[in-house]
Amino acid sequence: MDTFDFNKDKEILIYGYGKVGQGLHRRLVEQGYRVDGIIDKNAEQLAPVDNCVVIKPEELDAESAHHIIILTLQNILEHERVVKMLAAKGAEKIIYLKRSRPETNHVYFNNY
Repeated sequence: MDTFDFNKDKEILIYGYGKVGQGLHRRLVEQGYRVDGIIDKNAEQLAPVDNCVVIKPEELDAESAHHIIILTLQNILEHERVVKMLAAKGAEKIIYLKRSRPETNHVYFNNY
């Protein structure tokens, strides 16, 4: 498994902007991380967020694919499909965000 640095100067995209994605975005920004964009299948329904680009998954381009992409999907059955789609677009830095329990604030990262 390859590893990569995850520090505050890295460019980050959040995949999925439901409750978990919104909470992650807020926490990352509060801690000084650089969130450049949101990827969501309902992008056209989302208002602009903190100067972030909001795009649909199919709009992901080669340049954006080089960002760290954090998946916040709640449906674990979707992860493999989404990871394959992102990898086909050139993404190499994909992290799955999972929560130990919805009522906690502890966040764990899994690197695909």
